[in-house]
Amino acid sequence: YELKHQKLNLKEEIKRYYLTLDAQKILMPDRIKFMYGYMKRDDWLSNYQHEWGIKRALNGIGRRIGYSNQLENSFSLVSINRKKFMKEFETFFHDIKKELGS
Repeated sequence: YELKHQKLNLKEEIKRYYLTLDAQKILMPDRIKFMYGYMKRDDWLSNYQHEWGIKRALNGIGRRIGYSNQLENSFSLVSINRKKFMKEFETFFHDIKKELGS
């Protein structure tokens, strides 16, 4: 499913986000700074565009929260309901644009 609103150069946007995070690194707590090193090295932001990248992220979160080691299985809920979620997003986004006068 593709959004109809704006085309972004994903690679350039991700690069910009990493630069923004780099500039704020000094403010990050040590644990976040440590994790950010892996995030940037392994390019997590680019990986989120792929199903395997989202599943991998969910698996990592599940391990860290300690009460679920199979959180990546929740991705099936997204897959099953993708069209419904995108329709809801389109309605929400339309309302925001209308409110902002765009």
